[in-house]
Amino acid sequence: MLEQDAIDEERMDVAQRKRYSAECKARVALEALKGQKTVNELASTYGVHPTQIAHWKHRLHKETPDIVSARRVSSTLAIFDL
Repeated sequence: MLEQDAIDEERMDVAQRKRYSAECKARVALEALKGQKTVNELASTYGVHPTQIAHWKHRLHKETPDIVSARRVSSTLAIFDL
């Protein structure tokens, strides 16, 4: 029983994973893409690890053409009532 109590206490000490909203990720990634601040400066400002910011930046850069294309297609379909 003592071992189980020790395991339960250990689990309580483990920090919860941070979760960031899509808006927060987009804001930080956009600032990183602008290049006005370094990734380390942004990490310090937002309390996010620099590697995480680099990942969000890469993903935003990679997915932006798809986002724009999807808007263009949906707006074109709306114009023609399709």
